[in-house]
Amino acid sequence: MKQNNHKSLLLVIAMISLLVGQLLFLVGCATPKKDWEKAQRLNTIEAYEEFLQKHPDSEFAYKAKRKIEEIDCGAQLKGMKRISKHGAVGSKARRNNKINRIIINQDQN
Repeated sequence: MKQNNHKSLLLVIAMISLLVGQLLFLVGCATPKKDWEKAQRLNTIEAYEEFLQKHPDSEFAYKAKRKIEEIDCGAQLKGMKRISKHGAVGSKARRNNKINRIIINQDQN
């Protein structure tokens, strides 16, 4: 009698473990896509960097890296436009002094 109860208990534990494993697998598979969609919605460098920290080898990693570069370049261009319009050098602009001087010289000509 004890042996049958023991076998039944082991069977129940095995079935529960299998179900939990399958659920974790399904949730894990959906996470990179959901995180990618979240990063796209936020569309910030921080969101894409967080995505890359969680999923460095995902199918979206290359796109996330390109988006970071795209946003960063866009921010630098905005900083440069601000300089050329107002003639003032901001903190972002100081990183690119040579480019800033060219832009300021072009505005003066």
